[in-house]
Amino acid sequence: MSSSLVGRTLGAYEIVELIGQGGMATVYKAFQKSVGRHVAIKVLPPHPGLNEQFITRFELEAKTIGALQHPHILPLYDYGREDDILYLVMAYVDGGSLEERIKQGPMNVHDVDKLLKEVASALDYAHRKGIIHRDIKPGNILLDAEGHALLADFGIVKMTGGEGNLTGSGVIGTPAYMAPEQAQGMEIDNRADIYALGVVVYEMLTSHQPYNAETPMKILLKHISDPVPNVLQARSDLPSALGDVMERVLAKEPQARYQSAVEFAEDFSRAVGGHETRASTARPQALSATAVAPTLQPTGSQQPATVIVQSSTWNNPVVLMAMFGIIAVVVVVVAVVLMNANNNQAPPATNPPPATNPPAVATPVAQEPTAVPPTDAPPTLPPAQTFGQVSFASANSLGDTVNVQLQELAPATNNYVAWLVNTESGESLQLGDVTVDALGNGVLNYTDAEGRMLPALFNAFIITDEADSVDTPSGEEAYRASVPVELAQALYAIFVANDAGINGSGLLESLSIEANFAHDHAGFALSSAERGSLGGVKTHGEHLMNILNGEEVDYNGNGRGENPGRGEGVYKFVDLINTHVFNAIGAESASLSLQVNAENILICTENIRLWADEAKENFQPALDATEDADVTALASNLEAGVLVLEHLLNGFDANENGRIDPTEGECGVAQIDEFSLLVSVMDIVESEGGDE
Repeated sequence: MSSSLVGRTLGAYEIVELIGQGGMATVYKAFQKSVGRHVAIKVLPPHPGLNEQFITRFELEAKTIGALQHPHILPLYDYGREDDILYLVMAYVDGGSLEERIKQGPMNVHDVDKLLKEVASALDYAHRKGIIHRDIKPGNILLDAEGHALLADFGIVKMTGGEGNLTGSGVIGTPAYMAPEQAQGMEIDNRADIYALGVVVYEMLTSHQPYNAETPMKILLKHISDPVPNVLQARSDLPSALGDVMERVLAKEPQARYQSAVEFAEDFSRAVGGHETRASTARPQALSATAVAPTLQPTGSQQPATVIVQSSTWNNPVVLMAMFGIIAVVVVVVAVVLMNANNNQAPPATNPPPATNPPAVATPVAQEPTAVPPTDAPPTLPPAQTFGQVSFASANSLGDTVNVQLQELAPATNNYVAWLVNTESGESLQLGDVTVDALGNGVLNYTDAEGRMLPALFNAFIITDEADSVDTPSGEEAYRASVPVELAQALYAIFVANDAGINGSGLLESLSIEANFAHDHAGFALSSAERGSLGGVKTHGEHLMNILNGEEVDYNGNGRGENPGRGEGVYKFVDLINTHVFNAIGAESASLSLQVNAENILICTENIRLWADEAKENFQPALDATEDADVTALASNLEAGVLVLEHLLNGFDANENGRIDPTEGECGVAQIDEFSLLVSVMDIVESEGGDE
């Protein structure tokens, strides 16, 4: 392959410009003539082992990326091979990257909050699909023209528990953002991505990374062993609660961090809003900024951790020797600190309880007097540990599939069985036996044979410990996840059936029926204008108005009002959908993530309302026209009205980023179901003795 592909054609794509080049790929801007759009093409470097096995892995990885459909993940359009060139075709985004924005200086905390929510929702979505990004950094977060985040570069993702990574074994990523376990070549999970996201947020707030050193290896060692830097010392104008939040997300031990990206984003928002955070109410020992990472505690037979980095430079024996030398020095320093700490300890009390774990080593610091809480103050409980997530997807119909990702489950006494449950009716659906590995991790997928929308029927997930084969949950409940039952009721009314719907259908289907009628009659009015028939324009203009409003008003002056639709109106169904969404958001147990994701539906319904208003404004001049009016002159307004009704139905890519997002002026009727399944994501926690 030549040094540049500019001027060459790959498949249907004409390479027009070099965008960037790195160790993992070269990215070009290209033009896709068939649809008249620019795209970004990521070309993999020449690979000496370009055999069928490697190509198969590449195709698997491409399909994995292509399956990620999320408003804040850069979409993959296509992939291909030409000669020895393997390439991925993605949306072209011209808003730059977060890396470029950070170079301009520390960011406003509210801007950070907004972008964090977007990236966190995308990251959790990928994790629910069983995909770990492995290289979260500012350069892999693109910004569109509206300033929204797009998580990119899933080219080195690894399917959890699979063998689909293109780059083989070893550590993959960027040292400045690597979690301690990733830097040591250990097996990683989604919490490594969450750590990296924490580093990115630290950099957004301060414009510099938390750990800096002369070499990549020294940076890795700092991630492993250095205390978590206090972000408040780097930037004093931040809300004080952010110190605890950042300390938790950058904790050395994965179990001490936030267990989902959205959980981190929620706590960040609480801190920004001046509310109490989970991090400040629960500060386990593992969160101590001065604690030495347990992986470096010199206990008995423990050997220094080996840091394996997949890089041709670091395969140099001289570099490897230096690497082990540095690690050895760190271990010696830790050992000295341990010895000094032991020598300075007071004599032990009589018959002390046996210690199951060595204490964390802390640097001596001056202690402030500890305030004694009032005796009547309620105890503050730490946030519940999460043991995975439940999400819904579409295989044959909307929401007919449930995906369960499990982590760190305790062994079952008998046999774990998973169920979906409706907490109001008591109805349950058995998903199957739960199989986990030695670490308690596993996945479970179930597709409903009847094609039912599962999150509209069930609002809870439970795992029971069953001694026998049963049709309904009867054993002890070990784990559960839930959303308010009001959410299931809302989804049922919107997508399945509702008494207020047309012939009892779901509210979204009813909205679609009326909106399509309105669009049809707008088109009829435009055709009449093009023929010069003012009577036809006024007749169909009246039809349009009445279909949108759900009325029978005489707009054309013939003595009667006509509505050829179903007589319900577009606005009616928009209002009903909003009412059900508001009921779900307002439920007592509605989480912040549920509220954030439900906002996507409300944005779409607001767009629908505004487009309906705009269509009426475009048709009003025709209804007001007198007999001597130039009918053909009305056509431009009517054409604009038809166009906005097309937007109302199908959405509109206002920022031309290749997809329709849940943002103002973009999503319409067709996108509501696409965003609905995100609302039903549930975190799995340990049960407290049965049904709530």
